[in-house]
Amino acid sequence: MVAAERAAGFIFPAIILGLWASGQFKWLFDIVNFFFILIVVVPVVGLIALNLWVKTSIVNGECPSCNAPSSVVKGQQSICLNCGTPIQVENGKIERISVYSQAVEVDERTGKKKTVDVVDVDVIEVDARDVK
Repeated sequence: MVAAERAAGFIFPAIILGLWASGQFKWLFDIVNFFFILIVVVPVVGLIALNLWVKTSIVNGECPSCNAPSSVVKGQQSICLNCGTPIQVENGKIERISVYSQAVEVDERTGKKKTVDVVDVDVIEVDARDVK
């Protein structure tokens, strides 16, 4: 009787193994494969793609105004989190964006062009005694 009970314990696993080996459980294998791909492969591929995008699209550097570390996405404007200066990426470097009108001057000695901010100001004379 003891041997018969032991043999009965192997019947169900033997039937399952036989059905699996014969290909009758292909649907079960497909379901397990689907969840494996959904849970493991998709996040791994997504992380690799995100890492590649970050390496190619984000420029790290210093703010041209206050030298604080800054990160800017290429093609987008941002602000320095330290001083609030508007910045963007130009020629692979972080550059300040002017909020004023700009004029381009050429240095006569070096021949290099430089951008100069132009601020239009209307001056009003005020007597200091009138200011309260």
